[in-house]
Formats: sequence, C-alpha cells, structure tokens
Amino acid sequence: MGYKEKYLLVAVLHIALCGFLFAYTLSVMNTCADNISASLDWGDNQDSYVTLFSTLVPIGAVFGGMTAGILSNKYGRRGSIMIADSVMFFGSCIVVLPSTWSFGIGRFITGVASGFFLTIAPVFINEITPDELIPTYGPIVQITNNIGVVVAYFLGLPLPSEDYNDDDFNNWWIFMLFVPGILSFYQFCYFLLCNKHESPLWLLRYEKKDEAIIALKQVYDDEDLEKGIKRFDRSSKEDAKLINSGEKEYSYFEIFKLKKFRKMLRVGIILGIIQQFSGVNSAVIYSTYIFEELGGSTYMARIYTIITVIVFFMGCFLSILLLNKFGRKTMLIFGTISLSIVMFLLGIVTLFEFHIIFAVILISAVYVFFTVSLGATLWTYIGEALTEKIASVSSTVILSMVCVVSGLFPVFTEMFGIYYCFFFFSLCMALGSIYIWIDITETRGKTKNQILEEMYFH
Repeated sequence: MGYKEKYLLVAVLHIALCGFLFAYTLSVMNTCADNISASLDWGDNQDSYVTLFSTLVPIGAVFGGMTAGILSNKYGRRGSIMIADSVMFFGSCIVVLPSTWSFGIGRFITGVASGFFLTIAPVFINEITPDELIPTYGPIVQITNNIGVVVAYFLGLPLPSEDYNDDDFNNWWIFMLFVPGILSFYQFCYFLLCNKHESPLWLLRYEKKDEAIIALKQVYDDEDLEKGIKRFDRSSKEDAKLINSGEKEYSYFEIFKLKKFRKMLRVGIILGIIQQFSGVNSAVIYSTYIFEELGGSTYMARIYTIITVIVFFMGCFLSILLLNKFGRKTMLIFGTISLSIVMFLLGIVTLFEFHIIFAVILISAVYVFFTVSLGATLWTYIGEALTEKIASVSSTVILSMVCVVSGLFPVFTEMFGIYYCFFFFSLCMALGSIYIWIDITETRGKTKNQILEEMYFH
C-alpha cells in the first residue's frame, strides 16, 4: 500500500498534542501544590483548595467534552482544535494572575479546553489514518498523554520543598502553569499556517468531495486514493442523505432515544466508567500525596513520582507492539484482569505497611497495564468504533468520572484508609473484565465500514 507516512506522522503528532495538553493540565498541580499555596497564601485552607482546584480541570473538561461533538460537526475537527487552542491560551493567561479567584477561574477554563482536546484528537487521528496503520498511530494520543504527565512532573523537580516564602524560585510554578498556553498557541499556528486540511470524512459528509480528495492526497498515493474515499463511503453517504433530505443531524436526545445507537452508547459509556475506576487518575493527580502518606518526604515523593511516570511513558511503546499483534478486546480483558491483581496487591502492601519501594513498583505496574489496555487500546477503540458525537458522550463520562474519583479519593483515603481504595479499584477491574468479555465487539482487522455495520447501522 502506498501511503505518505512522513506527512501522516507530522499531522498525527500535532493532533496528538491535544493529549499532551489534557494530561499536563490535569497533572501539573501534583508537584507544585505546596508552592502555589505559599504564593497565594492559602494557609490552613490548602488541603481544601488543592482538592478543589485539582478537580476544577476535569469539571471544566466535562463541559468541554459535552460541546466538542457539536463544535466538531459544525466547524470540523481542525477548526474545533483551533477553537480549543484559543480557549486554552486565554485560560492559561488567567490562571497565572496572582489571585486565588483568577487561579480557580483559569483552572476551569483550561479544563474546558482540555475536554475539547480529549474528545476530538482520537476521532481526528482515526479519520486521517488508513486502516492498516491504526495500530501504529492510534496509540500516539496515549503516548502524548503520558509525555504530558512526565513533563509536568519533571518541571516540578526544581521547586523548593521547604522555606517557600524565602526562595525566589518558588514562583517557578507560574511558568509551569503557562506551558499549555505556549503549546496551544503553537498548535493554533500550525493549523492556521501549515496544515489547512480538514478531516476527509467531515468533508465528504458535507459533499465537499474536491476538498476531501485534496486532504486524502496528503496521505494516500494516487493509486490508493480511491481506497481512501471508499473507507468513508457508506458513513458519509448516510450523513449526506440526512443533510440533503432537509433533516437535521441527529441530536444527542435522538442518539440516546434511537435503538440503532444503543450498543455504541452502552459501550462508550461503560468503557469510560471502567477506565476511571481503574484508579489511574487518582495516582496521576495525587501520586506525590500517596507517596508522602506511605512515608516518603516531599522531595522523595517527587522522585518516586518521576520514576513511576517514566515507566508510564515507556509502556506506550509496548502498547504499539501489542496492538499490532493482538485484538482490542483481548488487550482490554488482559489489562483489566492485570490491573485487578496489581490493585489488590497494592492494597495488601499498604495495609500491612510494606516498604515504600513495593508501592513504587506496583504503581509502576498499574501504569504499564493501564497504558496498554484502558489507555492506548481504549482510545484507539473509541476512534475506530464510535461516531464523533458518541465519542463526545464517552469522553464526557470519562471526565465526569475523573471528577468523582479524584474528588472522593482523598476523602475516602482519610476516612477509611488508602488500602480500601485500592481494594475497591481491584474489584471494579474484575467486574470490568467480565463486561468487556461479554459485550465488546472486536475491531482489529476490520475496515471502518465493517465496524460501523456491527456498531452503528444495526
């Protein structure tokens, strides 16, 4: 097959920057919460403010995810990303102002942009990537997610861990929180000046075939161009038929009401719930707190966090190899069962107060098993099996559950002990593996139309 992989890689990497922006924004407070508290004089309210401002990003992202499908349909994938870039830049400017109120407002606004990014990126990547290359390029969103976490934690290492008010470098957190603004401005310029091509499916849907062909020619050689058009032929005709007949596009209400969407909705919603009840975002947001609770100093907790997220990052490359060899359903079942076992062991280790190094090893294992299953595989599956509006619903569920789990995790840890949280996550993963085995449709080796035959049109 003849594909222009150099162009495709550059385009996918720039789209996948959305994953970096989401994960970085979500996790950046993990290592600098004490420093922000000192600069903004939170005093005895620090714990409450840290919990509130940590969850404001996923709360904002819920709103962003809910509107992403509408914006994506109206303005296209590229246009929606540029809108999200503008929102992210504005929020980044607000969050660094020296006020607790502006900090909270900025966190919420950057969260809204994060919700746009999380929803649009996997769909856009899937729509510009040939079926044969999905296992290679699909996991890149998760890779950039993990890079975002790694960079956020590395940038936090130079921050002082004591005498905050006497150390001028304490305000380094201001730069850390403005990084998304810098990168979103760069991404906006890339799509404005360098890549003016919209998703082929979106163009075909609105009968802009000439523009779709130009976009497809960026990826497909001339002899394979027809294959690229046929990849979306049925779904674009289905949408075009609605548009030409004067019918409006399916609303969210109709999607929830009509029988033909039921399986796709069910899968998208339940997978979103399963992903967050793995507990991974509790670790991402509160890893420094977790390691401090297990007996580490603030500085060593940061070091342990860096070690675990490096493992998190390396797991992404393993996911590319596995996705080329195994089906999505197989990977999801393997990952959830593995996570159930590791979370149970983590509960044992924390209950009986084993040495902290065992917790470091097990949390690293959680990251690896999550990355190859509920991370890279799940986002690849969402791009393959869901329409953009139902992907938006799934992302909204994921972000809502981030709010719930990350908001309640420190509360439940304080009330019942951290080990009970790990045992709960273990049980959820065991139940999740059963659901995936029963209800998930395999997508590996199938074309987009074949997948839609099973997930959508029936």
